[in-house]
Amino acid sequence: MPTFDGETDADPDPDLSDSGQALLDLIPGFRDRLLLELDAAGVPARRRIGALCRITGRASPTVRRWVDPEQPGLPDLESFARLCQSLKVDMNYILGLTGVRMQLPVTRVAQEAGQAWLGEVWRSASRSLDGSEPMIMQGDDMAPRINDGDVLFVDRGTTTVAGNGIYVVQFMGRTMVRTIEDRLSEGWVLRCANPDYADVIVPQASIESSGVKVTGKVVGRLSITPL
Repeated sequence: MPTFDGETDADPDPDLSDSGQALLDLIPGFRDRLLLELDAAGVPARRRIGALCRITGRASPTVRRWVDPEQPGLPDLESFARLCQSLKVDMNYILGLTGVRMQLPVTRVAQEAGQAWLGEVWRSASRSLDGSEPMIMQGDDMAPRINDGDVLFVDRGTTTVAGNGIYVVQFMGRTMVRTIEDRLSEGWVLRCANPDYADVIVPQASIESSGVKVTGKVVGRLSITPL
């Protein structure tokens, strides 16, 4: 029978029988599900040990045992609870008691705390980016400068290219975020930060007829990056 960290081995109670008990998928199931949760949280493989140490407060040798590829162990109860809380995963799933992953229920206190810090972020952004409108970046066109899911703050009062910068444009039936360079000899150069995407040049004489339309200028960005 597997033991948790910090738990001493005990002689089995002769009155208890394993007959009729369902098999538990704890080893290596717990490790495998934990790794899946870390991947889903965006934690790179090289940072897993550091993330586990930070979440649980345990030392590196201890947390390495939980994800050991050959002989994985199980965390102590407090560490297990902190893992579920941080990764927002129901304990029944990560223990293998159910195959359905459920989100950890959010308590009223946690919900109010979340609303409080979000409100503070909003107030701070409003002071610096007065009059701007939030917009979620979709796609990797502007990565790594702007990543998929980042919150952009857009000045919707800007509807033409006012100096080189990052703009929101309507072009070819799409809404896109692009760095625009206004070159007198060429026209507008629509550029992605991601080198996998080619520049698009809209000739000066064709700017109006091309259908490209500036709908705002990006003046700020909010990005959450896992450490």
